[in-house]
Amino acid sequence: MHNAAFHLTDVNGTPRGAAAPYDAFTLNLIMAISLSTTARSKQARANSIALGLFEKAMEHISEVLSNDLRGLQALILLTQYTFLNPGVANFWLLTGFISQACIDLGLHHELPEHPQISILQRDMRRRVFWCAWEMEIAVCGALLRPITLLRKTITAEFPSQLEDSAITPTGIDSNGRSTKFTAHYIWRYREVECDIVPVLFHNEPIPPEFRSLEHWMSHQERSILSWKAEIHRAALNNTDPLSQSQWDEMKLYSAIATDYILVTLFRPCPRIKYPPAENLMKAFSAAAGVADGSWRQANLEFGSSKYVFHSCYHSFSAATTFLQALQRIKPVIFTTYTWAQVESDMNTFSRFFATVAERWPAASRCLEEYERLLAPIKEDVTIFLAEGGPGGSSIEDPAAGLAVIDPAIEMCEALNFSTFFNVMPLGLNDEMGEGPNSFMNWEEEFDFNISGYQ
Repeated sequence: MHNAAFHLTDVNGTPRGAAAPYDAFTLNLIMAISLSTTARSKQARANSIALGLFEKAMEHISEVLSNDLRGLQALILLTQYTFLNPGVANFWLLTGFISQACIDLGLHHELPEHPQISILQRDMRRRVFWCAWEMEIAVCGALLRPITLLRKTITAEFPSQLEDSAITPTGIDSNGRSTKFTAHYIWRYREVECDIVPVLFHNEPIPPEFRSLEHWMSHQERSILSWKAEIHRAALNNTDPLSQSQWDEMKLYSAIATDYILVTLFRPCPRIKYPPAENLMKAFSAAAGVADGSWRQANLEFGSSKYVFHSCYHSFSAATTFLQALQRIKPVIFTTYTWAQVESDMNTFSRFFATVAERWPAASRCLEEYERLLAPIKEDVTIFLAEGGPGGSSIEDPAAGLAVIDPAIEMCEALNFSTFFNVMPLGLNDEMGEGPNSFMNWEEEFDFNISGYQ
């Protein structure tokens, strides 16, 4: 089994003792996460090694998951790996444990000023909480499940954006580099997602400051578009060459996230089972961008994050919304788009699922299910166009023609996502088992191309 190796001596040549359980747990998981996100080739082999490192970390789990800040950090790290390899654990339950731990520790509330609470302690509590909260929203938002910690219950402030070395127990050096701006932008995106899902999918009341559901939806749309525009302005004005790659990645992230929010906001949902054509058209127009952006993200260069769980769930959700719109509002769609454009968008989803399947074999089931749903709808569209297209048809009755995908049924229930993704396909054990005990050069084996970034 693969295991993280610790140097036998420190930098001064002094012999080290045995690695503490927490250190072994942390290093094994960090190596597993790093390998999972950086391998450029032989991804099945890389996943096999990463899985071995994960299993080695699990040998220490009972010793590290204590009910304190340190134990919560360990649980967050474990959950981060499950996002990259969802087959190893139920990440929805894990994020539930994380949120409960935050409540137990009171991290969602800002502490009052007190001389015994240092600036570093306060900032660390904020860092851990917002990382933990973001994980729960990422999972519940994708699965469209209830959220434990709604925004109205949170008083904790965001931590500093400055680098760790600028934050000490006695103060914050304002001359430090801003290195955590990406986290701030992601948290703000999750705040929008956290506002939308409870209202549209769990019948939470509309906040009293909005006069109607339509007013609230317009506000959410403006919020996410303003968020994306702010990121692009900030990236354009960046003067720190060391952070340029972060800004480039953040621009792509913002494009995917904005399209996904528009899909979620305007798609059929329990609160609006049959949205008007104008809204469904907005969801349709954004849907392919989710899969295309996720495909580009999956193929980013060394050192960039390559999400698996989020991108598959988001792209499959966008795909079903895309198909629902094609069923219902063909006349509206084909007054704006050509058949070549629509067919290209259809293929965008297939391309993404096929690309990610090597990193996460369960994604092949997304591809199979998407193409099964696509086939009859594509045939229906070709007949529609052959009979004259938009000029010869009207928008279908909302409740008609929904035999393939019924928007009144939540996608999670219709496809049983609890088993749809968390599956170990036949034959995978041959690739995901224990690897050789000999050392290997990861850069050479998996085509990291690290030399280009030194």
